[in-house]
Amino acid sequence: MVGDVHHDTVCSGRHCASCIPDNKQTNNINVPTRHPDLLGGGLPCLNVFVDNNLFRIRMERRRTMKTKELKFKFDLNCRWAIYVPSTMNVNEHIDNTKEVERVIGELSDLFGGATATPALGGWRCADGKVVTEQVTIVYAYCTTEQSVAHADEVVDIARRIAREYKQEAVTVEYNNQVAFVGAE
Repeated sequence: MVGDVHHDTVCSGRHCASCIPDNKQTNNINVPTRHPDLLGGGLPCLNVFVDNNLFRIRMERRRTMKTKELKFKFDLNCRWAIYVPSTMNVNEHIDNTKEVERVIGELSDLFGGATATPALGGWRCADGKVVTEQVTIVYAYCTTEQSVAHADEVVDIARRIAREYKQEAVTVEYNNQVAFVGAE
């Protein structure tokens, strides 16, 4: 805000001596003062001048909030993700909708549910060219026990995709760590 600035709606609208300091220096930050129009001495405010324009910031009193601890039946502390490509033979664009739905179903069978989100990915392939494509990241959250029990199956899904889509590798992510899984 520039120009005529008020504390808030309870301010009388006039700028009093306790709110506007006498020293209007450029980029001067003044110590908090109290506005006399507010009950109980008012809330502190901070006067800031930038290029001789007054900016008044009302300081809020900290309120103590009671928080409730969220309790879950399951501790879903692991995340698996498979990056479903939208290319075949490295750079031939295809519709990956059916494959995405298939992977959602497979991860849902393993972990109870899955979500897909689009992303733009790129990599340098074996022939030295940079390939970019729209990928779909299909991910699922699970417990540590589920993760250990089904890790091989997640990698097998990625291997199948790499084989069927003739990819050099398919990205698999586990708890923010990435591996590139080939067809073999």
